[in-house]
Amino acid sequence: MSELHDVVAARLIAARETEAPAAIIGDEAEADALALLREAAPSPYEAVDLGALTTVCWTFWFRHLGTEGSEQRWAREIMLCTGAFLIKRIPENKPLPEPVRTSVDAADPLNDARFAFAAGSAYGKFVFEAPDLSEPDRLTALDSALTWSDVTVRSTPEADQGFAAAALQDVFLRVLHFRLAADPDSLADAARMAVALQSRLSPEVPREAEGIQETLHVMVNAAWLLGNPSLDEVNRFIDLAPGKRVLNETETVLRSLREIHAEPAAWPGALDARAGEAIVREGVRVHAAALIACGVRRLRTALADTPRDHPAHSTITQQLGQALTALGRECGDDAAAQEPDPVATPRSVKDKATADGTSRLESDIAGLRALLGNTSEDQPAHTTTSEALGTALTALGAKRNDPAPTDEAIGLLRHAHSRTPHPSESLTRALANALTERAYSRADPEAAREATTLLAGLAPADTTAATDQVLQATAREIFTPLANYLFSHDVEQFEHARELAQRLKDLASQQSTGAGERMPLDELLADGMLNMVETTGPGGTPLPDISDAQVDQCRRTFAVCPADHPFRSAIEATLIRALLQLAFKVRDTDPDHAANLTAEAEELIADPATTVPPEMATFLRATFISPDPQFGRIISDRPPAFVTPPETKTTLEAVAAHSHTLLSGAADPASVRVALRDPLVPALMRAHAGIAAAADAVVLDPPRIDMALSFAEEAIELMAQTTDRGSDQQSAEHGLTTFDGDIRTVVELILGQTLLLQGKRELRNRMAAFQAGRGPDTVPASLLYVHAGPDVDRAAALLERGRGLLLARQMEARADLDELRSAYPALARGFEQLANQLAAEPDSLAELRRHGNPPATGRTEWARRTKLHASRELDELIEQIRAKPGCEDFLRPLSAERLRDLATDGPIVVLNHATRHCHALVVTAQAITSLRLNAESAEVTKMAQRLRDAVSAINAHGPSRPSPARLVAAGSALRETLSWAWHTVVRPVLSLAGICESIPNGTAWPRIWWVPTGPFNALPLHAAECTLPDCGLDGCGDTGGPRAALDAVVSSYVPGFQTLAHARTQPATRSAPDGSRALLVAAAEDDLPGVAAAAKFAAQRLGAQSPLTGATATREAVLASLADVTWVHFGCHATSNPTKPSGSLLHLPSGERLSVLEICRARPRVARLAYLAACGTARTSERLTDEAIHITSAFLIAGFPEAVGTLWEIDSTESEHVTQGFYRRATGNDGTTPARALHDTIREIRHRHPNQPHTWASYIHAGA
Repeated sequence: MSELHDVVAARLIAARETEAPAAIIGDEAEADALALLREAAPSPYEAVDLGALTTVCWTFWFRHLGTEGSEQRWAREIMLCTGAFLIKRIPENKPLPEPVRTSVDAADPLNDARFAFAAGSAYGKFVFEAPDLSEPDRLTALDSALTWSDVTVRSTPEADQGFAAAALQDVFLRVLHFRLAADPDSLADAARMAVALQSRLSPEVPREAEGIQETLHVMVNAAWLLGNPSLDEVNRFIDLAPGKRVLNETETVLRSLREIHAEPAAWPGALDARAGEAIVREGVRVHAAALIACGVRRLRTALADTPRDHPAHSTITQQLGQALTALGRECGDDAAAQEPDPVATPRSVKDKATADGTSRLESDIAGLRALLGNTSEDQPAHTTTSEALGTALTALGAKRNDPAPTDEAIGLLRHAHSRTPHPSESLTRALANALTERAYSRADPEAAREATTLLAGLAPADTTAATDQVLQATAREIFTPLANYLFSHDVEQFEHARELAQRLKDLASQQSTGAGERMPLDELLADGMLNMVETTGPGGTPLPDISDAQVDQCRRTFAVCPADHPFRSAIEATLIRALLQLAFKVRDTDPDHAANLTAEAEELIADPATTVPPEMATFLRATFISPDPQFGRIISDRPPAFVTPPETKTTLEAVAAHSHTLLSGAADPASVRVALRDPLVPALMRAHAGIAAAADAVVLDPPRIDMALSFAEEAIELMAQTTDRGSDQQSAEHGLTTFDGDIRTVVELILGQTLLLQGKRELRNRMAAFQAGRGPDTVPASLLYVHAGPDVDRAAALLERGRGLLLARQMEARADLDELRSAYPALARGFEQLANQLAAEPDSLAELRRHGNPPATGRTEWARRTKLHASRELDELIEQIRAKPGCEDFLRPLSAERLRDLATDGPIVVLNHATRHCHALVVTAQAITSLRLNAESAEVTKMAQRLRDAVSAINAHGPSRPSPARLVAAGSALRETLSWAWHTVVRPVLSLAGICESIPNGTAWPRIWWVPTGPFNALPLHAAECTLPDCGLDGCGDTGGPRAALDAVVSSYVPGFQTLAHARTQPATRSAPDGSRALLVAAAEDDLPGVAAAAKFAAQRLGAQSPLTGATATREAVLASLADVTWVHFGCHATSNPTKPSGSLLHLPSGERLSVLEICRARPRVARLAYLAACGTARTSERLTDEAIHITSAFLIAGFPEAVGTLWEIDSTESEHVTQGFYRRATGNDGTTPARALHDTIREIRHRHPNQPHTWASYIHAGA
């Protein structure tokens, strides 16, 4: 026995004899017992002293009896582990402690592994706790501990409950060896084990829960010091940690790790070079050889991954030499400074970067190009190098404002992305960033869509912790959805950008430390981003509701922004943009305030210290100090300078080059045409410039009407390009709001100017004739109001073309293809396929477009991008069709001649409401005549609102119902409005059309079609009538003439000529109702009294089945029936949305809703009429009135040639009378048309209730 064994054995004998463990409880006794264990088992490859080991086993048995808590558990563990080794190796007559005999299975194959764990623990405890151990002795003991630990880990299955403890011990021992021996390999081994442990440790077990935190710390250190594991892997394991919490010291290292990854990695060795330099610097500072050794390793990797001809190669070589010298100095080993041959293995390059200096980027790119040329595509390094080069090129393109490097980057990154079966998040974001950069530099909506599709396929990022990396990633991501809003008007994407900006602000507030009067930089960035988003208008145009408060917020952010802040330029540009937008908004109501705001913006631009690039300043001027499409500019004294614009590469450059043209209107038509056709200028900006140029051309001296019409026609083409067919309806409507009324204003100017020119010519001719004695000296009053001619024809066609752009797209998909199918069947099939794809939901589109590789996730964004492609393919196909003989006019806008052809059954009257004057364009089969109405635009707006208010008061219910006196006043206001409409609008139009005559009994009634615009949409023109007794105003009622529209003509309404043409092209077989193919839907009698009874009456007259009511009237049943019915009848609730054109709904009795868009998408094959006994089904939205989208027009678009709708809320009881009267007439045998049936019914009810027009004037006929 050794001396140590004697000492331990003597304590054990004393404990036995006294039957008390006191003799072996102290620290010295434990240390000696563990020393004896180490002595008995020096290594796994040497014989174990069983006698000494038995003494150790019994010693820890007695310690187990005399201790508590963790010491007791530790003693029991050593006893059982040593006993497990002994139980099969010592004779049975040599007893072991009772727990060993009862708890240990002698046949357990893991007994030796458990002993190895105990031996390793003994060596590890000695290494960690021995106070006076020399470094060589400590390393020797640590080597023994690692040897035993290695045996334990290799011998213990991962499924065994002891594996976690063994692996944790191995991790801690290897980390210690890394620190003592300055051995990076030990840290790498520890990190690998830590990664393996993550799936084994349970947060429910206290020691293992601690192990999760500790192993995460090891992984983060290894990622920082060695570059492995990756940052993505580290982030993934942190996300899986309980509460995503890490140790404080781990958070410190993690911040350094993320900061290094947030810097540019422009060539494969860049990241390792920067990290290595930083690690060596820190190691020298704290005299840590282990850190310096890791820095040396990363510098060696950087050198291996940097081509010898790369400018950074010599720098890294020098840094490596200095690091080796420092390592030798810390280790006392000069030989360490001798540099072996570097390992030439390319490292993975991360790309979470924004670029640094341009010169450095250029040198990095040169090196990467060389490196890429030396690797084949089947090498992993080719993909990583492509990723790194793409990142560097994107950064260079942004720095230079040059799209060429970005375009090259996109090609490289797409290639890398396509070749990787499961692309990393970093690669995906790199490609998305490059595409977003392209979207901004080229005004490219497709690039923005592709970027959004890529990001939609990623797992949601964790933004709960306000780390630097999360802040930077969130800030970068804002630009992608904002690009979709700017270039595609995607409202949902704008909301997403706003959510991201608010999230960034919240995160920055969490990280704020209160930096005195100056804002913390991250919070400043967040405020700047939020301001930028909140002040962005549709397509980047002026925000309609921008306020002084928003401008003040932008001022405050800029005031506290340091001159060297990286986002200062954007913050300053946002302030300038906000100032100019508010100036644009108040230019008419508060011109002094507008001038002050503009002067403040100009002062910022002119400041020598400005950080806004000149191109951006010019862009802002051209966007927000642009010509008003009606009259004047905010800045009118800017001198014109018309030059041929130089070759441009980006949107900013293009706008800068065309700025004088865009600001100066039509004074230089050649320059205007160049600007209008430059694809780098956003279509929305070009469209507004074209409208402004058209308005300017009208007021030139002399007026250039032909030029104005030409510019306006080109502007309308551009308006259509601001959104594509794949846009959702809300976004498409939003994109067109900035143009609402603009074309009407141009037409007003043209009609006013042509009327003036005609009057001047006629006056000169009459004066000449009078002077020659050949004519009277008077001028007909009609010369001041009425005129016709080629310019009027073209203006009428222009007005039709500039309205209903979205309606035209809906009808485009229903184009009559019979002739095309007969002559060119392949083209017809291609048209139908693309139309079906554009109408399909994402999942259905995935089936139709399988070659587009539809993703499993993010399919909505994929579908949106795919529809953008399909829309462009359809544009190209339409041009191919038009190139074919006989198809030259396929889907072209209607010409003036075609407008006249549509008026063969009666006049079609377009009421143009514009800025100042209103005109009626009366289209007959012979001519198009312009009539200037004796009502200015403001008066029409006022009367339309008066009518709405009166009807709302009359129809009010419950507490909001007005007093009797107010009800009487409302009734009077309604009647006065109808009288005003008769005298001011309807009677002059009927007189001009030659149909203002009373109709004798038995005589065919003339027809008229009304096409109202703007507030005219609210007026019941068909019900206009003179209510003044003995009225002699303008000959009203003279010689028995009519005093009401209902007594002169049968009126119908259409949104436009295209809709009327569409209605009239439906099959002629729809001449009579077919009761077997009728769909009737009715609300319950207790819900809407009279409606169900009216629907039953209609069903009887049609010979149809009973109406669908209650739960049977489902959305699915209704939509399915629409395909095969000839006649539909809805008696139910409806709602219209005054601000959202497509927001109107039919409320089905089942409780479900039927939207305008769902109705539009229906494809009835034999439809004839839709009868809509519901409230406000023909009410036009007060926003985007040029589209005339409502429930009634939706049925016309769907394919119903005729419809009956209502302009406002109707009384269900009175509706029963209207319905019964209509169906009696419409289903008779005398061939009464639906329009005449409604007309006669309304006349009948008017006769009974002449003073209650709210009960009958609401009903209108629409369509053919």
